Amino acid sequence: MGLEKQTRQASDLFSTSRLIVAVVTISKNSGDWSLLNEQVLLISKKHGQLRQAITKMVQTVMNFLDETPNLDIKLSVIETLRTVTEGKVGLVLAMV
Repeated sequence: MGLEKQTRQASDLFSTSRLIVAVVTISKNSGDWSLLNEQVLLISKKHGQLRQAITKMVQTVMNFLDETPNLDIKLSVIETLRTVTEGKVGLVLAMV
């Protein structure tokens, strides 16, 4: 996360996107879906986070939905994504 902070503060979209996608992918691969939800929320609330990087992260997590082990977990991930994208029309339109 220290490297993510450096790239975010430098406004390095490519590196920031790669790093946050790696974080959520590692969280998903660990099988800890609550960790994934926590990381998505934490990353999205970082000061100065690049909107395009958040869009990339949300798109990646949306692809994980088919891999959720049960409906409750799927709904919790969807709720997390809804929270992150709520009120952000530009972010939602970029995902379409």
